[in-house]
Amino acid sequence: MSINWMAFRRRSTGYWMNYRLPLASKLWKLFTGWMRSQSFNSHHSIMTTAMLLELRLQRAPDAAYNSPREDQPAPYYLHDTRVSLLSAITAWYKNEVPKPARLLWLHGPAGTGKSTIARKVAEVADKDGILGGSFFFYRENEELRDPSSFFPTIAYQLAFFDPVYGEAIEGAVSREAYAGHWPIRDQLQKLIIDPLRGLPESSKTVLIVVDAIDVSKSKDPQAASTILQLLMDDALHDNLPFKLRILVTSRTDSQYQTIFSSGLYRKRVAILDAGEVDAEDIKRYLETSLKAVPSSMNLTSDTYWNWPDAKPLAALVQRSGKLFIYAATVARFISDPTYRSPQKRLEVVLGLRQDTADAANPYAALDGLYLQVLRDALPEGRDPDDITAFKQIVGSMVLLREPMTINTLTILSSTETAPLQSQDNVVYRLHSIILAPLEPNEYAVPRFHHPSFAEFITNSDRCTTPDFFIDIPRHERRLTVCCLQLMIDSLDFSEDGITMAHVRHVKLPPLMSPSERRKTWHIPEMHSHYSHLYWASHLSEVPAGDEEVVRHFATFITQHLKAWFDAVVQAGVQSLAVYLSIKVALEWAQQSCCAAEVLEALQDAEKSTSIYHARVVEQNERELEHRRMSNPNGQTRRENAQRRTHTA
Repeated sequence: MSINWMAFRRRSTGYWMNYRLPLASKLWKLFTGWMRSQSFNSHHSIMTTAMLLELRLQRAPDAAYNSPREDQPAPYYLHDTRVSLLSAITAWYKNEVPKPARLLWLHGPAGTGKSTIARKVAEVADKDGILGGSFFFYRENEELRDPSSFFPTIAYQLAFFDPVYGEAIEGAVSREAYAGHWPIRDQLQKLIIDPLRGLPESSKTVLIVVDAIDVSKSKDPQAASTILQLLMDDALHDNLPFKLRILVTSRTDSQYQTIFSSGLYRKRVAILDAGEVDAEDIKRYLETSLKAVPSSMNLTSDTYWNWPDAKPLAALVQRSGKLFIYAATVARFISDPTYRSPQKRLEVVLGLRQDTADAANPYAALDGLYLQVLRDALPEGRDPDDITAFKQIVGSMVLLREPMTINTLTILSSTETAPLQSQDNVVYRLHSIILAPLEPNEYAVPRFHHPSFAEFITNSDRCTTPDFFIDIPRHERRLTVCCLQLMIDSLDFSEDGITMAHVRHVKLPPLMSPSERRKTWHIPEMHSHYSHLYWASHLSEVPAGDEEVVRHFATFITQHLKAWFDAVVQAGVQSLAVYLSIKVALEWAQQSCCAAEVLEALQDAEKSTSIYHARVVEQNERELEHRRMSNPNGQTRRENAQRRTHTA
């Protein structure tokens, strides 16, 4: 069974982003520009609208280009680079070219700066007041690679882009609960086309920016292609009250090339190649980055006078080819303050064997650089425990469903035979590929600078050193066992399963925003809360019948299932997530031919959690309706807007 784990995360608790802005603050940022120029009789009605959209739209809150999320990729855009490309995109969405296409596809290999360009375009369009929405897919964040949340997220953003659009979308959402669960085609039709169809037409242009759609992942392999086709269809563009322009970025993919080159869509799309990188842009980036290194380290010797010289700089430009990510990684490797010898680090890079990129591996030079970074941090002859720690930590970073603090990451990466300490975490030695503090900080959230490293480290054809290769199935098994053990350690012992009587008497969690629910989740306990939330997601990736996992799994189900249910209910974990966990566990147990008592316990739990989910949905609907009815003036935002227009 394939489960949408994004609904799992979105609708559960808010603990995983302890450093993220609370929901109220995030909503305030969205409302600020709007509320400065609008007056409302009832602030309560605004917040009720926000709660309605938050409850019923299965959106991705962190998808916007300016999201404050911890795993936001670090941009390396340098002023006055990629000028011609940015100018072409700007002229297109401002309708300064003859017959501008509906959609512009910016494609190119990994590491050519597509996301940086997309973020820059979104930033400029936002300042110009024409950015209707943005969705930045991200491979390392499970929520942000789920295509089923795309249209609900764009609908949510459009609702706050224009108050009239917001009123129309609110009306559509209020008519059905959990509107985000519709199929992708129905989402577009019911959340965007139908609500906006009858609104007065205007001449304004609205831009939607969609970055890295190729990293989206779904049980439907055609989901991304379906989204692209829908974004170009007449059904969308002929029924909107504004001119819609859509910027989409992805790697060069034959699947998308086939779509865009077909007779039906050829005239509706413009194509730009981000892979056509000007060597002068690479040179400018490297020169600017490296010239700042000596002063940042207070290096005053003659070696660093007018450093780096033209010859090594030209060699780095040549090695970078068309990959900005190579240049960025080189700059970080050389400027790593831990080593304080940038000239020697430069010589190491220049001494690397220069592998020629070809069709079989266009990233040969980048792979060689990544291997050198790893060898530098973990040289030959190092303690084998350091290699084990590296593989467990980096393997967890690749596979965890949410970014975690260093302390939590260390706990989730430990095993009985290989316990780890946060101060020994290898992320502190890999600054050129992992963003982490220079000094140990167990509450920091490390992340990869670029997704190309995760792709490299999990591909044995590219990562040719066995000590560094991350075997995904093996690490999914390790994380599953770790989650099960952490849950058992954190739960009260109970031999009872989840019974109907237990569900009838359980106290339902109130309708809370993620920021309110987060109060029940504490940083020291993040590892156990992660385990409670995602154990079934990791279990679903383990081959059925795995003996080690079956043993831990049976212990958990037969002895601790009731305590787990108590824990997730008290923490405010969304009821659908609870139900899906049991459903996935039952299917895995059936495929693994688990003992009869395990299957019986899971079957009873599936029925009970289904009832629990239905009760929570009913309660939330009643509470939401009560809040809507308590609007003291009973006026809608559209009525307020019309009144202001007549007054003016």
